[in-house]
Amino acid sequence: MSPREEFSTKGLEGAPNNDTGVIRESMMNILKESNIKKIDKKRITDEFLSQLRVEEDEHEEFIDKVSAIRQAT
Repeated sequence: MSPREEFSTKGLEGAPNNDTGVIRESMMNILKESNIKKIDKKRITDEFLSQLRVEEDEHEEFIDKVSAIRQAT
């Protein structure tokens, strides 16, 4: 028996169409997950930064009040 008869070469020269579709679909899912993670990370970062800005504004208001009291006395 020759090696070709013992070992099937079907699919070795190129992936069948249905395999290409499965591979493409799985790659698209990976890209979607990656994009979702990036969007979530950006959203979390933006929320954190906006929270810091609010806290900074509160501190500035307090500092302004203290400065006004010091100037008044």
